[in-house]
Amino acid sequence: MLARFLDRLGVPEDERRGGLDDLAARYRSAVADRQMLIVLDNAHDAAQVRPLLPGGPGCLVIITSRRLIADLPHAVSHPLGGLDHADARELFVRAAGDSRVDDDPAGVDRIVELCGGLPLAVRIAAARLKARPAWSPSHLADRLVDERRRLTELEHEDLAVRSSFEASYRELSEEDRLVFRRAGSHPGRVFGPAAATALAGLDEEVTSASLERLVDMHLVESPAPDRYRLHDLLRLFAMGRLADEEPAYTPASYLDWLAAHVRTEERENVVAGARHAVAAGEYEAAWRIVTATHPLLTDSADHPDRLALWREAAVAAKELGDEARRARALRWVSSATRNAGEVTRALEPAAEAMAIAERLDDRAALAEALTVYGECLRDLSRFDDARAALERAVDLFMELGDVDEEVGARVALGTLFNTMWQPELAAPVLERARELMHSAQDHRRAWTLLGLATAYRFTGRRAEAIALNDEALALARDGNDRFAYGHGLIGRGWLAFDERRYDDATRDMRAALEIFDQIQHGLGVGLAHEAVAEVAYAAGHPTTRSPPATPRSASSSASATGSAAAAPGSCARSP
Repeated sequence: MLARFLDRLGVPEDERRGGLDDLAARYRSAVADRQMLIVLDNAHDAAQVRPLLPGGPGCLVIITSRRLIADLPHAVSHPLGGLDHADARELFVRAAGDSRVDDDPAGVDRIVELCGGLPLAVRIAAARLKARPAWSPSHLADRLVDERRRLTELEHEDLAVRSSFEASYRELSEEDRLVFRRAGSHPGRVFGPAAATALAGLDEEVTSASLERLVDMHLVESPAPDRYRLHDLLRLFAMGRLADEEPAYTPASYLDWLAAHVRTEERENVVAGARHAVAAGEYEAAWRIVTATHPLLTDSADHPDRLALWREAAVAAKELGDEARRARALRWVSSATRNAGEVTRALEPAAEAMAIAERLDDRAALAEALTVYGECLRDLSRFDDARAALERAVDLFMELGDVDEEVGARVALGTLFNTMWQPELAAPVLERARELMHSAQDHRRAWTLLGLATAYRFTGRRAEAIALNDEALALARDGNDRFAYGHGLIGRGWLAFDERRYDDATRDMRAALEIFDQIQHGLGVGLAHEAVAEVAYAAGHPTTRSPPATPRSASSSASATGSAAAAPGSCARSP
């Protein structure tokens, strides 16, 4: 390379011979007094680049490389990531260059998204569209959606995304290739060294070092210390290499590891892990992942994850032919669906769980399904049917001696009586639930107290209601239970409403609305909106009498504290 540079610089042939150090010295002398821009493309490492660096102040050198070159004097590194959506879209539109992109903007956006901001991929996609006049952007996007052929679609003439990746892959050691291939099979978006170690089957120290080398090669990204991810197209490439080079590989050891480590930072990957396990036919692993994760889902914000996980568990149980486990999975599918605000849809899995439990004569599963079924019926104002279901659930739990579940069923039943404007029936049911808390887990205590506070408020026992509501708020705050805390704020708001302290009531109810919105609690959002509107209505009519418990405010308050009745315990209860 130095000899060629010297030739282009006009150095006589007899001075273009010699060792590396001699040629480098002549090269630096030749450019010392010149102003030059020197581009060194696709450099392998610093050792290859150093002899080509001029010594004079008039030269600027741009070095591109597939790997990070950090040990060059006076060099400033500029990592080149993917383009953002706007820049990638502009590149595509300019490269495609015809009216089709204007006629189909949604298709263009999909293409850019599927290219992941990778400039080469965007250019190739634009070239393919340009070469196919009959295609629309949406048609090309539809072809790119299929992950199995996306890299094949991103080829045009002598350009190919896969070829670019293969060039980097060939430079890796066997060990780094293995870590890269198997990291591509990780079902989540971001993973840590321990997860990669479980996938690779290597020592964690070895795997961690390999991951850092892959980061230097720009084959793996590191968005935070000890956190890694693959660009979508690189993930597809890694999966392809894995299928070709290790067709018998399965992630069973990783799935077992994930089930044992869901309390770590891998929590974010459990839904993807469960789906991956079901898709791979690893049904027992899927069940273990779901049941290990369930006790950690202690917030209403976890409802989407809970719903997704238990749907996968239901599929796994069905494939295993295990009807008992399927009944339990459907119970939680119903609970999570209801808490997301889709009460009518939640009835079907609850009814199916009840039918399975009846066939199996599984009284525990039947009582669990009856509880969530009764809660759904209550939310749909089918009060008589709800009462029958919940009273039967309480009786079954008493027969079984399951105090913890009995507490939850009693809270649901007490909430029903509050909603029916029958606080005289709610109070003894909830008082018994509070008594049972001595022998039950205390994660239901806040909900029990909230329901009892509502019953006391409706019967004029304001001082007791205020004390119970404050205690429930403190428990929810200390336990970081935003779900219960939001409902406690609603309860406190109604207590302020009774005293015509409308500003205080509005403040609490708006705070609850904000919490419910953050944690995606659909029922809570609706109830908080209703509560805010009712307070505003009352505040605009100052002559309206506001006694401690009117039918209108009673219904809203009972629903507010009772909308979580599927939640007492369902967030932290082990399945």
